[in-house]
Amino acid sequence: MKGKVKNPIEQEILERAKRRRKIGILTKLIIILALVIILSFMLFSGYIYLREKISESRFQAKSAMVSRELVQCAELATVKMNYSDIVTIKKNAFLGMSKSYSIIRFRGVARAGIEDISQIKTKISPDLNTISIEMPTCSLLSNDISGFDLFDESKNIFVSIDTQEVLAEIERARDETGLTLINEGIIKEANNHAKSLLTQVFTAMGFKFVDIKIYDPKDSTLEMLGQSN
Repeated sequence: MKGKVKNPIEQEILERAKRRRKIGILTKLIIILALVIILSFMLFSGYIYLREKISESRFQAKSAMVSRELVQCAELATVKMNYSDIVTIKKNAFLGMSKSYSIIRFRGVARAGIEDISQIKTKISPDLNTISIEMPTCSLLSNDISGFDLFDESKNIFVSIDTQEVLAEIERARDETGLTLINEGIIKEANNHAKSLLTQVFTAMGFKFVDIKIYDPKDSTLEMLGQSN
């Protein structure tokens, strides 16, 4: 029995229906693929944005920690030196016939360190592994008299030595001692102490490399003091 021959019109309708189904399926596939690409792009962009935000947050947190540590180190990064000295005041009158003298022993405390902690400049690497520090050179912060005692004296009613003269002589000797301490290297000692302290603090904070340079705020000359790791 021969199969039924389809009408040409019916055949054309069936062919068109098949083509529409194919086009519909292809359109759906394209739409799905486009949605997948868009969704993947959005997820990737969100991941990049989130990663940058987390990195920025970590960087800001690290910078804040560095600032707090610098403030706390300001007092620690000093060198304190106790010293004592003796001054003698002599006065005479009437061609040396009348004499008076006082011998005073005084004690002082000199402190050298970073004068202005805000002048310390820091730079943290993007990977948070390295911190570069530009530190102003230390200076003599204070040189104070902590006390004095009368060691020996000889008084004469015609030649007196008053308290103001004693204090003036002690202050003069104190200033000379300050210059002597500077010449003997108290500033260099303070710089080395501050460098060592900052290196220990920031290494403990997790930095693998601590690079410290010392500069003079007056001429902005940088002196490389080495790198610690």
